[in-house]
Amino acid sequence: MSEPVDPRLNSFIVRLAATHDFPQLRQWFLRSPAATTLLTRMAHGQVPIDHDTLDAAAGDRGGRAISVEHLRRLLVAAGALPPREEYLARLEAAFARVIEHTPGEDQMVIARYVHWHVLPGVRRRLATGRDPQRTCTLARGMLYGPRRLVDELHSRGEHIGSLRQPVLDQWLARRRSDAISVSVFLRWAARHRLASSVNLPVPRMNDPMDFNDPDQQWELLRRCLHDHTLSPRTRLAGTLVLMYGQHASTIVQLRASHVTPGPPTTLRLGTDAVEISEPIATVLRHAATGTISTLAERGIANSFETSEDRWLFPGRGPGKRLGTEALLNELRRAGIRSRQARNTTLLTLARELPPAVLADLLGIGTSTADRWRQWAGGTWAAYEVPSHR
Repeated sequence: MSEPVDPRLNSFIVRLAATHDFPQLRQWFLRSPAATTLLTRMAHGQVPIDHDTLDAAAGDRGGRAISVEHLRRLLVAAGALPPREEYLARLEAAFARVIEHTPGEDQMVIARYVHWHVLPGVRRRLATGRDPQRTCTLARGMLYGPRRLVDELHSRGEHIGSLRQPVLDQWLARRRSDAISVSVFLRWAARHRLASSVNLPVPRMNDPMDFNDPDQQWELLRRCLHDHTLSPRTRLAGTLVLMYGQHASTIVQLRASHVTPGPPTTLRLGTDAVEISEPIATVLRHAATGTISTLAERGIANSFETSEDRWLFPGRGPGKRLGTEALLNELRRAGIRSRQARNTTLLTLARELPPAVLADLLGIGTSTADRWRQWAGGTWAAYEVPSHR
């Protein structure tokens, strides 16, 4: 570049120069004209080097403009931008749009609900290490029902403060899928005297209904252990679901620090570490040291990695883990339906281990382990569990 370059980009330029895959680097610039143009303008001081500039360039798609988001992650990894929780930032932007388009006096009610209840709850969960993608997706879903209820009331010339029981009952009869989110919202609104008290449905925990046939469960596990036509990442993730009942959102948050190479090789899922046997132990060690084959797919992001405590399931961006939905899709392509596989595993283990031991080994709550123990001895007592072969 002939013009002076903003010194904050020096580290970024050095890391680009350290990239060994020059053809891929060239392709990234050619395929990403929006990011390339933005980077040039940042370098010459034509636009600020900050998250607001990138948000504006990403448009109104919730920050999902792929090339701009990839540039953001590279700039953060190089120290040119401060880190931020992207899923939370997108959630806040989405909520701002919902509030802006909420009609009438209920706009104030929805705004207070978002800023006093929903977002503080999200931040508390993120502070305890919850999966950001899943947490923010669930939080966004919790606003859909209340927003639809507000639209219904507005069409009647009414508002949340004037909500009557017959109107609510009729609406919930048509919108049963919104019952939980609307119940949470209306209880909050009543506590803050923004809505009158109404009778609300009480959400109940449904019994698990989806299971694998025992022979099918064993065949899936056999493939994960021994079928080298599957990627190492799929084999490792599938084993964690089929043997240890792990949820995909938990698996993608595992780091190298959760692994002790041994011997024996162990993985800490809960309070106590579990011993991982071969052949998956080798795959796990490779994931912990970054030699698993999927790293080769990450392109220029490898030059921007700084953390030694790497993700076991890395994404394509520097410091980025694989997304929960991406892992679920990968498992589905291997024939593994996570819910059925996980339910089958937890039911099996709940029959063999006390709830406290199950909770400590698998990293699930004690109350969850208790419920699985009850299901194993009650509703599903006649279910044939997969035998250990």
